[in-house]
Amino acid sequence: MRLGNRLGDADIICISPQSKAYVIDVKSHRGTVIAEKQQLYRRVGQKKYPFEKNFLKQAMKQALQVKRQKGLDFVTPIVVFSDAQVSVPAGKIQHVYVVNKTRLATLLKKLG
Repeated sequence: MRLGNRLGDADIICISPQSKAYVIDVKSHRGTVIAEKQQLYRRVGQKKYPFEKNFLKQAMKQALQVKRQKGLDFVTPIVVFSDAQVSVPAGKIQHVYVVNKTRLATLLKKLG
């Protein structure tokens, strides 16, 4: 879906049978995704690298824009990594869920 406000597009938008809305931003980075001080980093071997963009902020902006454009009450933002391991103990940072592709279906079922 094309988004306004120069946000590009949303990779996946879905509505659950319980009428809950989600915007899913898919990232194809490799390595292990970790969280420190409410930010995401990529760990490759022993080195930690910041991502080129703030994926949490981007996903939140996408969720708010989808909410506006579709006239929804609330849209839950999710960042899913298709090729990386995700080591984020809480599973959620700054109100954004962060998972790897193998945990996405489980998360969506849990959230409804």
